[in-house]
Amino acid sequence: MQLYEVIPERVEEINRQIAKLDRWLTSSTVFSDGAIAGSIDESGYALYTYPEISGYYFSYLAYRIHSDGDGEYLAEKAQKVLGYQQQIWSKSSPPATRLYLNRVLQSQADWRNQGLFIFDLAMLVRGVADISLYIDTTSWPVPTLLNYIDGFWDGYKLNPVRWFAGRPEGAPDRWSTRSGAYQLKVVAALKRAAVTWNSSILLEKIAPVQAALLHDFNQGNFIAHNPHSIAYALEGVLLLGDRNDVNWDVGKMWIENLAGAVDGAAHDDIDFRRVDVIAQLLRLSCCEPFFNASIADRLYQLLCSALNADGSLHFTLPPCNVTYKNTWPVLFARQALDFYRSVCLTGNGLSIKEMRCLF
Repeated sequence: MQLYEVIPERVEEINRQIAKLDRWLTSSTVFSDGAIAGSIDESGYALYTYPEISGYYFSYLAYRIHSDGDGEYLAEKAQKVLGYQQQIWSKSSPPATRLYLNRVLQSQADWRNQGLFIFDLAMLVRGVADISLYIDTTSWPVPTLLNYIDGFWDGYKLNPVRWFAGRPEGAPDRWSTRSGAYQLKVVAALKRAAVTWNSSILLEKIAPVQAALLHDFNQGNFIAHNPHSIAYALEGVLLLGDRNDVNWDVGKMWIENLAGAVDGAAHDDIDFRRVDVIAQLLRLSCCEPFFNASIADRLYQLLCSALNADGSLHFTLPPCNVTYKNTWPVLFARQALDFYRSVCLTGNGLSIKEMRCLF
């Protein structure tokens, strides 16, 4: 069933929204000499960068070069991001997980900087693998990153964090500090890197972890995690491809349940109305085998309500008074709008074979 009759004015509006997001994402507010800001404060200053956001940005640039053209301009930006990452990862010790760009904040303690996170590293190496199709990345210190990643394996389990000196006091118990089905997105990212750099050893290490995580996914063993991480699990199974060992009905159920929660009142303990979750669910609901036209329609309207005039997004839906502007929801939203535009034009969900581009 077609989501909409193809209405030129509707598609033109989506085109304008995408262009607005692209302007913000490539502006000096977000992009500064290769450093990608993860968050912008109320005065318009970049607060910090971190590996995950740089990885998404590489994948975003690769996605745009492939789908939109304008390769020279975007490749130039990618080279600057690559140069910045090469600089900070070529030292004898890894950079801080949250690298503060604001001088006032550089001296503050941050529990994240007491360790390395596998999700961060996986998204970074996957992003470099994506952009390697369009720029020369041979000078990238691949062995350094793969060496850091090597310390996370624990048999059939992938440890979420490598603490430098034991778990620091005050480190919260949250999805990023636990193992769980969200790591399917980590596994998919690492497989992409392993294929790009011909690492059979990495592929061998991935196989048992992937099997264990898929078992957890099929059993629904990630209820305690939040909507953001559940969406990561769903993205992970899409990125792994059209597999006969995935219970796709579990994913459909989660999308329906989470979309219903987003569309209703916020949960007492979990804020379902975070715009990154809305963007993630919109992407998923536009893709086979999760395609759901009515859910995509509702999520698009919610996403529009969070869009600021400058192309940034409210982190949570109004009337929340949060003034920081975060980059990752905009990256997700940009791709979500592109997927939704395709659905509006064709009436069909995107094929799972196209989901290699999902970031």
